[in-house]
Amino acid sequence: MAGVTDALLALADHDEAIIRARHDVTHPAAQADLDRAAASLASLATAAGEIESARAPLTARAEELERDATAARDRAVAIARRLDESTGAGRELEAMAHEREGLVARADGFDDELLGIYDVLGPLDERLATVRSDAAAATASREDAARTVSEQRSAAEARLDELVAARPGLAEAIDAATLARYDAAAKHAVGTGAARLVNGRCGGCHLAVPAAIADRLAHGPEGTIAVCDECGRLLVR
Repeated sequence: MAGVTDALLALADHDEAIIRARHDVTHPAAQADLDRAAASLASLATAAGEIESARAPLTARAEELERDATAARDRAVAIARRLDESTGAGRELEAMAHEREGLVARADGFDDELLGIYDVLGPLDERLATVRSDAAAATASREDAARTVSEQRSAAEARLDELVAARPGLAEAIDAATLARYDAAAKHAVGTGAARLVNGRCGGCHLAVPAAIADRLAHGPEGTIAVCDECGRLLVR
């Protein structure tokens, strides 16, 4: 029966390897890097959106001011040309000159407001450029992490396939009745179905077992099998 207990432990070790491989398929080590990169990109996208929202009305107003300033100066130039070419009465010329001065002053006012907007837009543009640069770096990191995740998942899937294929050979070393008990225990424990008793504790759930069970395993014949009251695993010494 010693062979049976050894076979149980070998199957338990093998099933533990299968569990780890399945975990590696669903949770590759690089997944954390991928999640961090994705979170960083989401944060940067939010920051970029906020900056662009702040820029939008300022940019629209700047374009409006530039158009208005250009229109005022063009009108002032046209009036100046007419003044130079005019032979009209003094009052008419005076009105035209006054209009020209008003247009120039208006254009200067547009320029002053425009400069104030540029003072605000400058830092916003710098922040946006930084955010976009950071986003490009985060995108590259996400792509690298995604490739690594794919590679790790493929390797884990291949390893899992090998382990699953090898399991029946290990199970054949255990008699049908004991194997059925093992499989039931594994289902109940949501893991492996057998464990070694270590210092009075179940090697599966790590809880202390009753003294009677520990004593039976310690002093019983080779191949003695007990059951952990806590997790239901088959216990061997």
